[in-house]
Amino acid sequence: MTLEEFRNIDKETLFGQIEKYKNHDPAKLALELNKREGASSRVISEQILCGRKALKKLPKISESKLLYDNIALEQCSSEAAAIVKASLINGRKIIDLTGGLGIDDIKFSKSFEKVIYCEQNEVLAKMFEVNLKELEISNITIKNVNSIEYLKTVENNTFDWIYLDPARREGSKRSIDLDYCTPNIYENLDLFFRKSDNIMIKAAPAFDLTEAVKRFSNLTELIIVSVDNECKEVLLLLKKNKSKTNVTIKTILIDGKNFAKKTFQKKLNDDIPKKYLPVQKYFYEPDAGIIKSGLSSVAAKEFGLSFINDKCDFLTSEILMPDFPGRVFEVKNVVPFKDKLIKKYLSGLDIKKANVAKRGFRLSVSDIRKRLKIKEGGDDYLFFTSDIAGNQILIHSVK
Repeated sequence: MTLEEFRNIDKETLFGQIEKYKNHDPAKLALELNKREGASSRVISEQILCGRKALKKLPKISESKLLYDNIALEQCSSEAAAIVKASLINGRKIIDLTGGLGIDDIKFSKSFEKVIYCEQNEVLAKMFEVNLKELEISNITIKNVNSIEYLKTVENNTFDWIYLDPARREGSKRSIDLDYCTPNIYENLDLFFRKSDNIMIKAAPAFDLTEAVKRFSNLTELIIVSVDNECKEVLLLLKKNKSKTNVTIKTILIDGKNFAKKTFQKKLNDDIPKKYLPVQKYFYEPDAGIIKSGLSSVAAKEFGLSFINDKCDFLTSEILMPDFPGRVFEVKNVVPFKDKLIKKYLSGLDIKKANVAKRGFRLSVSDIRKRLKIKEGGDDYLFFTSDIAGNQILIHSVK
């Protein structure tokens, strides 16, 4: 939405049009409305499309009549992840240096007395102002400014927490490296610590955790947020004058519908012993957040499971653990990876399509499919990995 489009909006009329055309194809609708309803046609179609995305990403928040920006909606935290962040920190005053759509701040408003939202984009700032009135939130102050320049003007130790989700795009390029994000955290870290003793940084899901440990001497917690078995965020918690020698690594798994949470954690240098067994009756693939955080050994210990090799996170047990955080399968067979043997095995069961996955295996999934002439889909799951002796195997299983 452009600034001119925003200024021409009559919110009541706009939402009446959205309700009227909400079941239409937004792409076709723009063309239809262009003839009948003038310049607002693009805005209506954009808001309908965003509204559909928001239903999935922001299930509770989107029950209110809110305005969205398509790019900001793509980049913002999910409601589930925002709830996690607000549950981790609290206090009197927090500043968000990268406001955007303001989803995190909506949740922070419940755990802080006052929230300062900074956003340089005028349209996003004005849009958020409208949305706050709709949500009846009164403890968020909007600053349509360059957040770094604004931060320089406030007194030292003004905030209990500084939060930022640095932009990971530069033109058409996307980066997971904080060196190339805006604002640059490394260059401004001294400024941040003059204004607050505590900093929370949201990094990309693919961010290298070892990089955080290496680069931030004040790191105290590394937190991976996984929503519905998908790693969504990496959070870095920094505290002034604290050493990283006792860093806690944590993964928080959250259900995107009812927001139920489960947490696994350990100290970074803690060594959790692993048990190994050949593949048993049940086979487990941990949640993506558990794998990302390297906490499979913690989950295995809690659920009494064993690893099948020392190269990946596949687990096994003779006992069914239906509440295990991740995917659970019943093993049908374990077959040594030899072309003729596997082709004969699959042919004998008339398996022409299956769900294929691999970990610690020399071939790619596409190569496996080509080699075995297996199409995607069906009820069978074929996992390619190795046993504890290093022999390549196929684990045939069903959910």
